[in-house]
Amino acid sequence: MQTLPDTHAQHRSTVWVLGDQLDRELGALADAVPGEATVLLVESEALLARRTHVQRLHLVLTAIRRFADELRREGFTVDVRRAPTLGAGVRAHVAEARPDRVRVTEPSSKATLAAVQSLGCEVVRSERFLCHYEEFAAWA
Repeated sequence: MQTLPDTHAQHRSTVWVLGDQLDRELGALADAVPGEATVLLVESEALLARRTHVQRLHLVLTAIRRFADELRREGFTVDVRRAPTLGAGVRAHVAEARPDRVRVTEPSSKATLAAVQSLGCEVVRSERFLCHYEEFAAWA
């Protein structure tokens, strides 16, 4: 389990950034302020254990860690946590850090969205969709 620095005690919220959302200007992270929010990045052992290309796994882990370093240089407290699953990583972070809320940018898959919602996270609408599915449904 990763130990967070003492400075986390003053942070009221956590922004959970998924591995395919490593963008400072995206969703929940866009309005986060260094010193006020902690950023959580979870390296899921379940996702890493999938039979996939070794170089692709290396690319994903490297991207997560480099993004964490960029955020630290910007002044954020960052919790990069290895856990059996994404959910286990979030639950462990919440148990340790005790944030008032966990915000996450809307994931691109329905399964991940359901998982995020089951964890009680505040979902921030994603700007990554050319046409958001809610707008499409209203149109259709």
